Amino acid sequence: MDAKELETYEYQLSQVNIVLEKDPTNAECLSLKGELVNLITLTKDFLAQTGSSKQTNPSGDNKESSLDPSNNYSTKNSRSGSRIPNEQDKLAKSQGASNQTDALKSLNAGDLCMAKYAGDGKYYPAKITTVGGSSETRIYTVVFKGYDTTELVSASEIRPLTDHKKRNLDTTEQESDKDRKRKKNEKKTENKAAKAAEQLEKQKSWQSFAKKSVKKGVHIPGIVGDSMFASPDNPFGKVGVVGSGKGMTQYGSKQRHKFNGNGAE
Repeated sequence: MDAKELETYEYQLSQVNIVLEKDPTNAECLSLKGELVNLITLTKDFLAQTGSSKQTNPSGDNKESSLDPSNNYSTKNSRSGSRIPNEQDKLAKSQGASNQTDALKSLNAGDLCMAKYAGDGKYYPAKITTVGGSSETRIYTVVFKGYDTTELVSASEIRPLTDHKKRNLDTTEQESDKDRKRKKNEKKTENKAAKAAEQLEKQKSWQSFAKKSVKKGVHIPGIVGDSMFASPDNPFGKVGVVGSGKGMTQYGSKQRHKFNGNGAE
């Protein structure tokens, strides 16, 4: 995390502000703006702390004293061939810190973890959405389980999940997916039932209308009378052809009109 990254975040924020000027209700840009503002604040704080620590760094080398009781105790124990507790503790702590660092470096976007919530300072299950910062100082954007809002946490405020907790979370996620699918299927079933009921209601309304029309003497094709697909009585008729089997229409011969000689008809 350095000044170059800070400039990048500020440039990205300016671009987001330009988009928000044209579309102030853009939810995605508003969320991105909040994340960038938090990143800029964290970066400035980190750079300020780094600068102050360099200025207040005491001069002189820290040398081990030959009169240190722990050194004398370690020397005596090494001569007698027994183990040295101080060195074992230091080695165990360094190995634990190394394992913790390696586990944090392996965390990527989409991984599950335990993140510190700023509201009460406790750790809760969360999902990593983005990973930023430098390799020495990581900044994680996480979403806590059961919530939609994002929160920025540093590497010291995040913990990798143990195998036991990871299995529990995976089981919970699977149960949540099953529950979502079940609710989705129930919703589809409800929609189908509603559509079927609506169709049945329309059918009943049409049948009621047809019956009223028959009572009023209104003929509706397909409701009353013979069907056009019934076998015709005429042996020369064809099924489905209205009026088939009849001869051609006979027309009377046309004659020229005659007028009287006086001009009257």
